Amino acid sequence: MKILHIIDTLGRGGAETLLVNVVNSLNKDFDNILLYFSAPHDLKAEIAGTKVICLDIPFSVKNIFRLKKEVQKVIQENRVLVVHSHSYWSNFIARLAYTENVRFVQSYHNAIYDTMWDKKSTKLLALLDKITYKKEIKLVAVSAYVKSILVEKLKYKNIEVLKNFSNVQQISVKERPPYKKGELLKVISVGNIKKEKNYELLIEAFDKELKHASVELDVFGGGQELEKFREKVKAQAIPNLHFRGQTHQVSEELLKYDLFCMTSFSEACPLSPLEAMRLNMPILLSDIPAFKEVTEHSVMFFESGNANDFIEKIQQIIKGKQDISVDKEIYGRVLSNYSKEDYLAKLKSIYEN
Repeated sequence: MKILHIIDTLGRGGAETLLVNVVNSLNKDFDNILLYFSAPHDLKAEIAGTKVICLDIPFSVKNIFRLKKEVQKVIQENRVLVVHSHSYWSNFIARLAYTENVRFVQSYHNAIYDTMWDKKSTKLLALLDKITYKKEIKLVAVSAYVKSILVEKLKYKNIEVLKNFSNVQQISVKERPPYKKGELLKVISVGNIKKEKNYELLIEAFDKELKHASVELDVFGGGQELEKFREKVKAQAIPNLHFRGQTHQVSEELLKYDLFCMTSFSEACPLSPLEAMRLNMPILLSDIPAFKEVTEHSVMFFESGNANDFIEKIQQIIKGKQDISVDKEIYGRVLSNYSKEDYLAKLKSIYEN
């Protein structure tokens, strides 16, 4: 069976990384083609045994029908039987390129219809989503939370939940010794530099209080706004908050730290906390639905968007008033729900049925 996977770019992000892991795992079962619209190409070198097509046509309104035509051409010339798209605009183009006798599967990897519903632009995207939807298309949500959004906001039915899988391998490095009160608390956050990650909260928290505390926080992630955040930290003279840029060795970096944290106000099925759990790290997250679902409430939370609550949690840890010990049995149970084997078995069923 020939399957065409479509995504906007191969920049290093959650949906893109998941897709690369999927196609690399499906080579023995299907004949895969991965098509993406344009740069960045970060993950291309990590794809093995799959035909990769870059159209070199960035998504824009003026390029819509050109992209549609190119996707239809690939479907027809390669006799594709399944088209699986993985982002908003690739879903949109795939719908325009809809072809009879071809199974269309579309994944939803974000929660903007909930967390950004107050914006006119989001409502416009939702309207476009509904107008172009066809009942023959199989919809896949990456979490129960995302499914609930699609049901509530778009009134879609028959949505399959297919949780992302954690592809992190155990590495033969000893776990970092438990943090002891009074020591320098080394904290790490992982995620591309974009609005949804809410790194503004970190700058606010450190500028208010934490730049004077016994804590150091490193953010690993790339993106167009990386330099802007570095300049903000410099301008506000915050010596213990660092935006380190992209890393390809996340697990190795995690082991250098006492605490993993994320401050996002919007996520769908984030994998970074699972990587931290696999390494038995204490975790502090904003209390958004996606984080609660993926961790099954088994970690520490602070009120989303509340810099003062984040400050309080960090200070309590430093003073030894907040227990950050990890229950490895609970972590293990959570991780068992995000296995690669279960994910691939369910995905194959979606493709074949």
